[in-house]
Amino acid sequence: MVETTGSGTSTCNPDIKVWGPSGTCPVEITRKSVEDGTILGRYKVLTPGKYVICIMLSGKGVPGSPFTVYVFDTDCELSHFLQKQEFSSF
Repeated sequence: MVETTGSGTSTCNPDIKVWGPSGTCPVEITRKSVEDGTILGRYKVLTPGKYVICIMLSGKGVPGSPFTVYVFDTDCELSHFLQKQEFSSF
């Protein structure tokens, strides 16, 4: 979900792209309300792995974009990943 209130771009068409292990994922974009500036992008993850989400408004990346998201098959895989992240922060 992207909040565009105050950006001056609440009426523009967003460009949302998602890349994952199998390539580009189709993104369904809907506008919650033009007045409040909320834009919702949905994508379906078919394969576990690393995904990169890039969100552009009026040709400019929103703050923090691109975003990295990790998808796991099991809680065990998630726990293993989180343990590795803790040790890499030292």
